[in-house]
Amino acid sequence: MSIALPYSQLAAHYDEFVGLAQFRQVRRIFDHCVRAHGLRFSRAADFGCGTGLLAQYLASHWRALVYA
Repeated sequence: MSIALPYSQLAAHYDEFVGLAQFRQVRRIFDHCVRAHGLRFSRAADFGCGTGLLAQYLASHWRALVYA
């Protein structure tokens, strides 16, 4: 049995119960820090990225190369 199958079944529930709320909070704090300190970056790493919500946000909104 591959790891992908059980994880993919869990992913939708993870985002519903934990991931989306956590992502919104981290995104709000991250965006505040970027504005407050004038941060710029072209690459980022997202360790322990769960389903990849923050990694997707960084890649699409900030046009960054993201390692997740």
